[in-house]
Amino acid sequence: MTSRNHRAGGLDSHLLYHISDSTLGRLLVATTQCGIRAVALGAHDAELETMLAAQYPKARFDRVGAGHMPWLGRIHDLASHAPGENDTKGWPALPPWNVPATHFQWRVWKALCAIPLGQTRSYTEVAASLDQVGAARAVGRACAVNCLALIVPCHRVVYSNGASGHWRWGAQRKCALLARERDRARLLRRCGQLNSS
Repeated sequence: MTSRNHRAGGLDSHLLYHISDSTLGRLLVATTQCGIRAVALGAHDAELETMLAAQYPKARFDRVGAGHMPWLGRIHDLASHAPGENDTKGWPALPPWNVPATHFQWRVWKALCAIPLGQTRSYTEVAASLDQVGAARAVGRACAVNCLALIVPCHRVVYSNGASGHWRWGAQRKCALLARERDRARLLRRCGQLNSS
């Protein structure tokens, strides 16, 4: 999906999506022929389908079976932090993305993906890592528009006082996911499979 199509509400775009149970609720994965376009969590299928349709009101959608989603198992691994095949660093191999974004948003998302498993950073710390001191609010906005739950780990960004804060897919899910990641990181460190940095 080009940026132009994205701004036009997904005009002339065809998205395949699948919804299944996960350890964090219902999980929607939507793809184009170029990669994953959306990963979202919710309580009900209708909630997730409404969200996707609102994001791309002019796109064409087809709900498909799990067999049409080759990365579905890896995304479920991210939700549960169950060990996956070749999972030696605590973070499964990620699928290609197909998400239009500004240059700054891409920089923020790349910085979020660099936060080690089991750790968090404040919005201010993420901004500083980009040499954008004072851009904490802009980092927050980039997190808010992230449509790739679990893949781009915006759940690892917290307030400066340590409070977990909000998450697009629910504060309770965020806390549960962070707790699982800390447990997984401890296990991997004990096995010597994860650096302590």
